[in-house]
Amino acid sequence: MANITIEGFILYLWTPTRIRSLAFPTGQINYTPETKYRHEVQNAFDPTILHRSGKYYEDTFRLTVILTPVEYRDLKSILTDEGKLYIEYQATPTTRAQYPVRVKSLPVCPDDLHEYVDQTDFVLVSTYLTTPQYIDFGLTAITQDDDIIVTPPVTT
Repeated sequence: MANITIEGFILYLWTPTRIRSLAFPTGQINYTPETKYRHEVQNAFDPTILHRSGKYYEDTFRLTVILTPVEYRDLKSILTDEGKLYIEYQATPTTRAQYPVRVKSLPVCPDDLHEYVDQTDFVLVSTYLTTPQYIDFGLTAITQDDDIIVTPPVTT
């Protein structure tokens, strides 16, 4: 499949009470989109023919960032907390792409003493049936009973 490298991304963690975000303007994304099938069976008479059904998409985001110890702690916190995790990046000069993701591998701490700035890698995966819709985290409505509360994103 195609392998695309993109610079700069934002991670959002959406919990029932707030939205946290972390921006990495110099972070690198190695993006690999892939089409998969739930059922894939060879033809009984001709094994070169495959019968496929249940098409879905699985995109892999291999992320590389240079972090200070404080940024590493914040990143690890956002990746391990409860809630919905999203990645957002500039796909084209006029389009921002946004995917719900789950953590496949956590970033390894580059320095055991947490003293030095260093590069670390981690992997996020997005699985979906149709292209996810864009969510404007700048203005998100959270419903509580009959009241609607509009909350701006909280940055940490």
